[in-house]
Amino acid sequence: MFENNKESCGTLYRIINDICNGSGRNINCTLTLLDAVYNLYLVKGSEYSGLSEYLDVFTKLSEAAIKAGWSVADERLRDMMIADLKSSGKADSDLFKKLENWKDALKIGTKVTEEVIEKIDLGKKALNDRYLAGVFVRRAGERYTNYRREQSNQYAAGTDNYAHSDTQAYTAMEQWQPPKLFN
Repeated sequence: MFENNKESCGTLYRIINDICNGSGRNINCTLTLLDAVYNLYLVKGSEYSGLSEYLDVFTKLSEAAIKAGWSVADERLRDMMIADLKSSGKADSDLFKKLENWKDALKIGTKVTEEVIEKIDLGKKALNDRYLAGVFVRRAGERYTNYRREQSNQYAAGTDNYAHSDTQAYTAMEQWQPPKLFN
């Protein structure tokens, strides 16, 4: 039965192997990145049964986007975030320290070592995580409109309570209580 279809069986085997083990053949990396980012930005927390399910999906989508090459971490955004953290009194935060270490690692004359590369990578990850936390909150759904408004108002008043990761945002949102309306 298979002898007459050796070519078909071989093709089927290659397809199954590519699916199971991944393949670099015939993959348009820019479209893969586009699709991953598109899916990340269009996920809606309101489409899931709860915030934890939304976090699970969001985490998988953000990991897929990062694996495809997505990043917002560049030196310009890093420097703006450093200035922002300084002005909001968060110069002692872990995020600030990681961004400063990244900046210091790139000073002229710095010898490139594994430690220097690690500082750069940690700084970039911290900046990406902060951004992703914002996306997570923004896409969480209407139930969290007042949460987002409170965060924005606190920031305008000089208090930066924005999460530094999607899991930190999740924890804050899980503990948040919507305002109670009195009649």
